[in-house]
Amino acid sequence: GGGGLGPGPRVPRPARAGAGGRRGPPVVLGGGAGGGGLHAALAASGRGAGVLLVDERPTDGGQYYKQSARPGPVRDAQAAEGAALVARVAAAAGVVWWRGAEVWGAFEAGSVGSGGSGGAVFMVRHDGASHRIEPRRVVLATGAYERPWPVPGWTLPGVMTTGAAQTLLRSYGVVAGQRVLIAGNGPLNLQVACELVAAGAEVVAVAEAAFAPGWRQVAALAEMAMNGPRLLWRGWGMRRQLGARLHYGQVLRGVEAAGAGLVAGLVAGIGPVAGGPTRRFAVDVVCVGYGFLPADELARALGCAEGAAGVLRDGDGRSSLPGVFIAGDGAGLGGAPAAACEGRLAGFAAAADLGFGADALQLASARRALRRHRRFQRALWSVMATAAAAPVTPDTLICRCEELSAADLMPPTCAVEAPLNVMKRITRLGMGRCQGRYCAAHLATGGDRFTPRPPVRPIRIGDIVGQGDGL
Repeated sequence: GGGGLGPGPRVPRPARAGAGGRRGPPVVLGGGAGGGGLHAALAASGRGAGVLLVDERPTDGGQYYKQSARPGPVRDAQAAEGAALVARVAAAAGVVWWRGAEVWGAFEAGSVGSGGSGGAVFMVRHDGASHRIEPRRVVLATGAYERPWPVPGWTLPGVMTTGAAQTLLRSYGVVAGQRVLIAGNGPLNLQVACELVAAGAEVVAVAEAAFAPGWRQVAALAEMAMNGPRLLWRGWGMRRQLGARLHYGQVLRGVEAAGAGLVAGLVAGIGPVAGGPTRRFAVDVVCVGYGFLPADELARALGCAEGAAGVLRDGDGRSSLPGVFIAGDGAGLGGAPAAACEGRLAGFAAAADLGFGADALQLASARRALRRHRRFQRALWSVMATAAAAPVTPDTLICRCEELSAADLMPPTCAVEAPLNVMKRITRLGMGRCQGRYCAAHLATGGDRFTPRPPVRPIRIGDIVGQGDGL
């Protein structure tokens, strides 16, 4: 793939007057245009730095602030907040925004014949060509993706992630199905259930893997009330709205095709009665949402140091690699409000590194807000903690891209204790379109991960060898 690192179209160089009238090229690469990336772009450009904002989505706002792809009124307060943020970034001097662009490779400076001063070189596919970007600083705000729940039938048509159902509704105005069952763990499932009900769908059940909050969670609930009273009140409102449709301590056991629809089975997922009798629901769509995993492939490809909770970073988002900052869920799950604060801090710090100065009051405000949001998140997940595991059978597909079942990944094909990279070479595990994002999550133990390799996203050979100038 050396041809993809050659010259290509030059990135437009936006002018931005900073302190003292300084102008400069896009010296900060913002990877991701969700809450973290948008706030990072605003913070850096506001101090006078030029920013190239790159996002793979064709629509703006990332997962939390996702905007509609159709003209019309803004859907709700969350979407309106995102629309205002998107408008501020789009109007910011010094920001060039590449939509529908994919960062397919990340390399340490010098590893591909470059002497970039930012510590990293990125290959970005945009407008049918690959561009080599050598930013002086980079803020990775790559977000997270939904954790798989491999059970019998999870690959059937009509089974989708909760986030996919929300994207269909929020971005395209499409209700995934008339009768819907939602199963998983976490507040997103409750939110999407309420949104589907408001759109006219019949949500027959919401299966939450955690137990219902009780007296043991009083301290955590009080912590949530002190640090995010509006969020807590919103959560209680969703719980009241769903009423008897909300089932605690239940997990999805499997899905079967039944005529033109589906039959989903729920079982007790934790405690002494784990398993037990199956409750069956006839539905059109099953939405599955058992939490999230950090999209940290680019940071890991660069060699950023990792800890037990994700990629390591300091209070300003600075990673172990000089010039590389990380904001949001890509370095550890913390939620959208925390990602916004982390984006601001990383953007300020990246600009300050380059001599654009910093605003002490803005820094202090962002740090206070971040501490508050993190306290809320810790309390929230202590309330919603669960030890439930997917009830996998030997026939259950684990790697859906390569059609490998649980039995295919056991002896005599390969040893259960084999490292993931060895299993990959033996079985093609993780070599499909998702590049192991789903199968690895189910199989990884003790920190074992696939080694990140370029391209980290599937791209065409023509995009790799497309001509382009470096920047």
